[in-house]
Amino acid sequence: MTNGQHRILKVGKAAIVFKPTTQKVMMVENDLVFLTIQAIQELGKEGVSEDIIQQLTRVLRTVAPDQLQKDIKLAPVWIKQILYAIVKKIKFHD
Repeated sequence: MTNGQHRILKVGKAAIVFKPTTQKVMMVENDLVFLTIQAIQELGKEGVSEDIIQQLTRVLRTVAPDQLQKDIKLAPVWIKQILYAIVKKIKFHD
């Protein structure tokens, strides 16, 4: 992720893709929450199925609730909605 332009860096046969994001998202402190936000963004609204939500619920259950709430506030609005639904599932099952 970068706060600059989209770039592709070739390293041997591999390529590293730097995708732009906002400074706000770069401020997310927890690595799992950061990766979750990026994964949801990459999947898009239509790509987030109930199966994906269940998998993310299992992963995010390991994040401290106060840290999760803090980091969710930095996500784009449409991703916040998905993450808040996941938080409700975590609270309901605990």
